Amino acid sequence: MKSGVKFILLVVGIFFTFFMLARDLVETKTALKKSQEQIAQEKIEMAQLKEELRDTREQFLKTDEQLRNVRVELVLLNRKIGFARKDNAELRKAKRELEQKICLLAQEKASIEARLHSIVELKKAIREAKAEIYEKKVKAQKQLDARELANGNRGFLFKDGKSLYQPKVKIEVKPAS
Repeated sequence: MKSGVKFILLVVGIFFTFFMLARDLVETKTALKKSQEQIAQEKIEMAQLKEELRDTREQFLKTDEQLRNVRVELVLLNRKIGFARKDNAELRKAKRELEQKICLLAQEKASIEARLHSIVELKKAIREAKAEIYEKKVKAQKQLDARELANGNRGFLFKDGKSLYQPKVKIEVKPAS
């Protein structure tokens, strides 16, 4: 009997071992299937992540290019602002100068109006204006004379063997009475 029990125990042990191996095999197959599904899922996720990474890189490159363009525009705008500030300063200076001229002209206008409202002052202003006009004429004539003297021959009557003197002859015709 001992051998029968041993045999039965052996068969039960073998059966139990096969059962355990079969169960382990089923669990291993199930785990393998789950692992393969998980790997497939991970591959899908990895592909999606690679696509997202590619899209992100493309966006990054576009953004980087836009940033470079914006920086170039910023440099140009800063230059324009610098020129505009310089022009603005020049215009302000010109404005101040014009305001000063306006003040001087207003004062001159007031003094001229005061002179014109008084007959004595008006006569005095007319004399001054005539004297100023006369001085301008004299100055212009002196300049004209100086130019003609520079162009002339300094009083020589002959130059290169030719006479430079052109006599002026005035012929008067009188009717016989």
